[in-house]
Amino acid sequence: MAAKVARYTIIFVPFPAQGHVTPMLRLARTLVDHGDVSVTVAVPDFIHCRMAQLSILGVALVSIPSSIQDDGNGEPPGPPSFLHAIEHYMPAQLEGMLTTERGIVGARRVSCLVVDLLASWAIPVAARLGLPVVGFWVGMLATYRTVAVIPELMDKGLISESVNRAKNIRSILVNSINGEGGDSELYDPPQGQEILPVGPLLFNHDSKKTTAMWQVDQTCIGWLDKQSVGSVIYVSFGSWAAPMEPEKITGFAHGLEASGRPFLWVLKNHPSWRAGLPDRYMEKVACHGKIVSWAPQDDILKHKAVGCYITHCGWNSVLEAVRHGVRMICFPISSDHFINCAYIVHMWEVGIALDSSDQSNVKDCIGRVMEGEKGRHLQQMVNKLRKTITVGEAMCVAKRSLSLFMERIKNNLSDEDIRRNQVTPQNCG
Repeated sequence: MAAKVARYTIIFVPFPAQGHVTPMLRLARTLVDHGDVSVTVAVPDFIHCRMAQLSILGVALVSIPSSIQDDGNGEPPGPPSFLHAIEHYMPAQLEGMLTTERGIVGARRVSCLVVDLLASWAIPVAARLGLPVVGFWVGMLATYRTVAVIPELMDKGLISESVNRAKNIRSILVNSINGEGGDSELYDPPQGQEILPVGPLLFNHDSKKTTAMWQVDQTCIGWLDKQSVGSVIYVSFGSWAAPMEPEKITGFAHGLEASGRPFLWVLKNHPSWRAGLPDRYMEKVACHGKIVSWAPQDDILKHKAVGCYITHCGWNSVLEAVRHGVRMICFPISSDHFINCAYIVHMWEVGIALDSSDQSNVKDCIGRVMEGEKGRHLQQMVNKLRKTITVGEAMCVAKRSLSLFMERIKNNLSDEDIRRNQVTPQNCG
C-alpha cells in the first residue's frame, strides 16, 4: 500500500549552526506528529554533509549549494566563511529549488516557509514566490525582544533598513516557555503579529532522532554508570561558542581537579580549545575525570549520576538542564548567554553565576551547588520549574500555540483573527 501523502508541506530554513538546526529538527518532528504534515529542512551543503544520516519519518533534509569549499571533515565553516554565501549566493539557489519541478518538494505545493529569524535571507525568497512565512526564534522571549525593537531603532536612524526583513511576518514561533518571568508577560507584539511559545513541545522527542555535526563519544554513559548518584559535574560550553583563552581553560582544569569530585568535560579536540590544559592533565585526573570531544548531552543530563552542570548558558542547554532537573553553574560567553544567565540566577534561582574561571572560584562554586543549604534550594527550585514546563500551564499554552499555527496554515486567517485568538493561559484549554 502506498504511503499517505501529507496534505501540507512546510519548508524549514535554519541558521547554519548546531544550536539552531537542532530545535528546528525537533519542531519539525513535533509538527509531523501533529498529523497531515511533511517537513523539509533546507540547510547549506556544509551542514548537510555532516547530518545526512538523519532519519525522521516525515522529515527530509535537503542541501542548498553554498559555493563554500568544505570536505565535510573537522569543524564546519564559521560565520566569516558562510555569511557572504547565505546573503549573496544561497538565495538564488533556494529559489531555484523551490520553483523547479524536481526541486525540494517536486510537484507538491509548499504551504509555508518557517524561517529562523537569523536566516532572514530566506524571507525575500518566499516573498518573491508568494509563499507565506512564519518566523522561528530559537531562544527565549526575553532575547527575542532585543530583536523586536529593531523597527524602533530604524525609525530613529540608528540602524539600517537591511536588518528589518522580519517586520511583516505575522506569526513568530518562539522556543520559549510561557511564564518565563520578568516583564515578558507584558510584551505586546505589534498590531497584526502574534507570538506563539512552543518550547515545551520540543521536549517530546527521541534525542537519538536528532543528529549532531560531530562524532559523539559513546563511552560517556558507561562511565557515568560507574559513578555515584548525583556526584558528577558535567561541563560543556556548547557547540558554537568561540574558544576560550588558554588561561581560562587552565583555571577550570585546576578548579575541577581541586573539587575532588568526578567530572565529565566536553572539550573540543582542537588546539584552540585544549591549549590551556596543564601538562599530562588527562593522565593525572583519569581516576575521576573524563574529557571528551563531543557527548550525547541530553542522555548525560538525564543520567542519575549528574549533580550539576557548568554551562555557557546557551538556550538549548538551559532547557535540557531544566527538563532533567539539573542545577547549573553559569559561565556565559557571548550573545544571549548573558540574558539567559540572568534568568537562571535571579529570576528562577536554579543556578549560580561563576564570576571568573580562577581555580578557587570554580572550586567554591562547585561546593556551593553540590552541597549545603544553597545546593538544596537550587534543587528545589529546578524541580519546581521542571514541573511547570513539562506538565503544567506552559505545556498547555505550547499545545495551543501549535494548534493555532496549524490553523494559520490551513485557513490563512486575517490579522483580526490573529489578534482575537492570541494565545494566553486563560484560553489554552
